[in-house]
Amino acid sequence: MGKNLGYRVPDEIGIGFLSLHPEEFNFSGAIQNCEVIGATAVDVMTEEMNHNHLGVQNFPKLVYIESSWPSGSVTHPSWSG
Repeated sequence: MGKNLGYRVPDEIGIGFLSLHPEEFNFSGAIQNCEVIGATAVDVMTEEMNHNHLGVQNFPKLVYIESSWPSGSVTHPSWSG
């Protein structure tokens, strides 16, 4: 798949993924809560439509939904906090 650069994972280099599924427990990275993200998107759109806010807004609403970060086996334990 990739070129061997000679680094030892996780001793010399760590690998983190931006979007993991909860079943991928052996990897390190962010597990996004897709159900909450989808439900929140519907809530925001419904609210905007109920207030007749159509099109791109001058001051769009930003929503932050926290993810979790399992360490997995591809990052050194001391790097994950």
